[in-house]
Amino acid sequence: MKGLSLSLKRTAIFLCLCVGMLALNPCAFTAETLSIRADVWMPYNGEPAGDVGYMVEVLKKVYSEFNVVIDYQTMPWARAIKEVRDGNFDAVIGAYKMDVPDFVFPQEHFTIGGEAFFVLSSKTWEFKDHSSLKQQKMGCIKDYSYGEDIDKYIKENPTMVECVSGDDPLEQNIKKLIAGRIDVLIEDAAVFWWKVHSMSGIKEKVKSAGSLGKNTPMYIAFSPQDKKKAKSKEYADKFDQGFKKLVASGEIARLKDKYKIAK
Repeated sequence: MKGLSLSLKRTAIFLCLCVGMLALNPCAFTAETLSIRADVWMPYNGEPAGDVGYMVEVLKKVYSEFNVVIDYQTMPWARAIKEVRDGNFDAVIGAYKMDVPDFVFPQEHFTIGGEAFFVLSSKTWEFKDHSSLKQQKMGCIKDYSYGEDIDKYIKENPTMVECVSGDDPLEQNIKKLIAGRIDVLIEDAAVFWWKVHSMSGIKEKVKSAGSLGKNTPMYIAFSPQDKKKAKSKEYADKFDQGFKKLVASGEIARLKDKYKIAK
């Protein structure tokens, strides 16, 4: 490089380094993008520009090993399911198998969720079985699945159930509960209390009123769209590989502790 100017020397060195990196890793500058969509459901997944939550942190760690970049954005749950089902995006997160049975699932799940019922602190009502829901106006979220029995109850009792949608449906339901527009709402317990602690003056006004007593695995669920199925299966396999490594290293336990996720 004798006789070259300093700027030319630097350019030549940079190009040499780039060539070397490509030789070692041909995919270094051709990372794939995995598009993930869901509604905000903390502590499991949060705002893209803020605290992204447990599941998104897991995804970033899993797929970084495969040179895959996570594109995570939020939208109402019903829309997220439709867009992924149509093949416009790759996957939803926080899905139960009963939510989207036609989607492609990995073997490994993020964690276990549990649906519970919540009422005003002044109420004495408690959930015993499905018959105890009679005469109670129940709040839920559109296109969420709450298990076969509750899903059936929602379909068969439309006048006693109000399902909301939008950017923050849980907050809508909590405000409706406080205002007396519904008597009880159903939600994953960790999600409910995370939201309540973020709302001023609400914690003392609400309480748990029993649960379904069932634990349901939460997954990343990939698009079933025909043109995407092969890639969906590939992404699912990679998730299984990466997740097992994170479990073995103790990283999953650390992230669950960070977000106060028990199971």
